[in-house]
Amino acid sequence: MRFNKHQRDIIKAINNKEVYDIESFVKKFKLYEHFIVDKEKIKKAFDESESGKVYPVDVVKNLLEHENKRRISVPAKLEYTENKKKVTFNNCCYEYDLWDEKGFYIAIDYDEIVGFISLWEYLKRELDVFEVEKEVSKSEIELFFRKYKKTTNTLNDTNNYIPIVPEEPFPLIDNKLQKKVGEADYNAVKRNAYNYVEEDVKIDSEQLKMFSVYLDKKILPTPSLTKYVSNKYRTEDEKATRLSLIIAIVSIIISICSSLFSVYATLKVDPSNDNLKIIQEKLDKIEDSIRDDIDNKTKIEIHFSK
Repeated sequence: MRFNKHQRDIIKAINNKEVYDIESFVKKFKLYEHFIVDKEKIKKAFDESESGKVYPVDVVKNLLEHENKRRISVPAKLEYTENKKKVTFNNCCYEYDLWDEKGFYIAIDYDEIVGFISLWEYLKRELDVFEVEKEVSKSEIELFFRKYKKTTNTLNDTNNYIPIVPEEPFPLIDNKLQKKVGEADYNAVKRNAYNYVEEDVKIDSEQLKMFSVYLDKKILPTPSLTKYVSNKYRTEDEKATRLSLIIAIVSIIISICSSLFSVYATLKVDPSNDNLKIIQEKLDKIEDSIRDDIDNKTKIEIHFSK
């Protein structure tokens, strides 16, 4: 099998143990994009949406005493509510947080992964790699998320509801109300940060299922692969065939040069008109020699292609 440059680069990375599974292949050849929620962009959209707006809040002494309440006006507060994404694979649950600072590393070229798997199978069949089982990592499942644009953003609505907040909150400890004096949170009007997200991610179940057979496996190079790479990606048979082809080409060149020299020598010795007949005879011999060499070359190429 003949390999192109990209395939040879993959084989070299496998032999160097830099590529051994789908994730290492994607990361090695940078076939991914880094998706991360832009919190600065969310904050800017929130500020623009809430610019100059305030909302009424009723403040009471505590939640058990609603007398003598006083009304104040407060701005809305941006809140990052929990946004978990759960993926079940091989009876294991993998959980991802949309707000995670590290973001998501997402595969962008599934065709390249298909090509890698095809090469994986070929090398395994030729006993150039050894396949073993491994645990599926969270980061490997993460590759199969994909981005999508949110079509609508549900804006927050107060619905004329006026929140009530205590000046002195009473936390519940051991099922008993405990008085705690401290600064009260008057920002009772919340705005969900997710409403300002323009792009989200979700698992691509179809692609995950397609490559599921290989996610819990990895490959290790064998000595035969190391030898193949050191031989400049040629087998022993290919090396022998290549040598035969070079010999055939050199023979053709020598034959042509020899015949041309004979013609030149004949003209040099006797430049009479009879030499035209001699030249034609020499040219006929050259033509026959070339035909024979071409036939030999063709036989070699047929053998090489097998």
